Amino acid sequence: MAPSQIQAERFLLEELTSTDDLTVGDAASIDGTLTLTSGSITDSEGAISFGNENLSTTGTFSSGVATLASGSSVGNLTLSDGTIRSGSDEVSFGNDNLTTTGTITANAFSGDGSDLTGLEATRLGILQGSSPLVMEGGSINDYETTLSLEDPTADRTITLPDVTGTVITTANDDAIDAVGTVSSGTWQGTAVTDTYVADDLTVSGGTVNNSVIGGTTPAVGTFTTITGTSLSVSGITLENDETITNATDGTLLITSPTTTLSGGLTVTGSSGITLENDETITNATDGTLLVTSPTTSLSGGLTITGASGITLENDETITNATDGTLLVTAPTTSVSGDLTVTGNDITFGNGETISNATEGDFLFTTNNASGALTLKNSSESNGIASIELVSDAAGDAGDGYEVKSLNGTFTVTSDNSTSGTYDDTHFTIAGHATPASSTTTIAGGAIVAGTAGLDVSGGVITLA
Repeated sequence: MAPSQIQAERFLLEELTSTDDLTVGDAASIDGTLTLTSGSITDSEGAISFGNENLSTTGTFSSGVATLASGSSVGNLTLSDGTIRSGSDEVSFGNDNLTTTGTITANAFSGDGSDLTGLEATRLGILQGSSPLVMEGGSINDYETTLSLEDPTADRTITLPDVTGTVITTANDDAIDAVGTVSSGTWQGTAVTDTYVADDLTVSGGTVNNSVIGGTTPAVGTFTTITGTSLSVSGITLENDETITNATDGTLLITSPTTTLSGGLTVTGSSGITLENDETITNATDGTLLVTSPTTSLSGGLTITGASGITLENDETITNATDGTLLVTAPTTSVSGDLTVTGNDITFGNGETISNATEGDFLFTTNNASGALTLKNSSESNGIASIELVSDAAGDAGDGYEVKSLNGTFTVTSDNSTSGTYDDTHFTIAGHATPASSTTTIAGGAIVAGTAGLDVSGGVITLA
């Protein structure tokens, strides 16, 4: 029986086979098995309900848009072309695995991603937090490596180069070896200590303050220390504009207000050292240092070793052949300025001495029986030889007397009238080739003490 259409309000058949379309009314009920050899079940209103019954197939269940109620269970679900949606905007697969050989596309993924494996991505979104990446490493244990970052104040880009190597941090910077090459860029950091610079460092095509290394046109450079076996420069300008130049071949010129040398200075060559005003220090004779200068001044200590001492221009010498004794050998020795003798004695060439062994006294000593203390005025016209005896620091008039010799006349004067002016004459001897013809004048009274009286011995006493 194969009618093209059967219509009934209620129709019960044990078996119905149709090779064409079968249309069932609204209240039609099929109790049993419905087998579709080839075809489909459609509904004019676009909805087919199986109630609370299970729908089972060993084949493939194909659908346009399928809506499954909450709690529905599906085995293998194949989507030829479509999507899975939920009325609550959330699709949950529970604790089951979701596997695809295609692509999962989503605007966002939530969760910590701690169990993601085999993830290959060309770009990740923005990772939040200061430590967004924690890596386990080859061994699963309690230790991980965390990549953290400081809070950025602007967009930053860190580029990993297309090379194989080890990332250097502050904890393994000693792993930098001596075979690397800095090919470009400008060093703007602090000084690299000698520990990290190879002794045979080669700089190729580099510059110092824009001056090409090995070039002929220099630019200004600032250095703290230059160490090496040789340095070729046209001149050196130091911090405070002092200069070291050699404008004249073979001559080194140091220009500075003051030049201080710490350590040894070795000068080879007979021309020695030439100073600013052509003073020279030479050693043309081996073992002899010659200082040529109109005036030579020494500030600070001078230590001379050797018995030959110091030999001056006209063969005057200063020696100390006897330990503790300084011997100045010269026809005449002059002292300009003050002379302070800290010992007690001054000894002269013929044994005469001046000493102050008793504080406050001067003692003149000579070992010649006819020796004398001589005061001589070298002026050839009216040269006065005088000694002034002053008491009480010349505080008052009359504190001083002057003993004077001039042109054969000996006088004793005082400053009774005016302090420091010796014009009050008290005693005068007018000398004469014949002593008996000389005269002695006493201003004021003469008092003869004692009982011997006054013996004129044929002379004349004249009372003024």
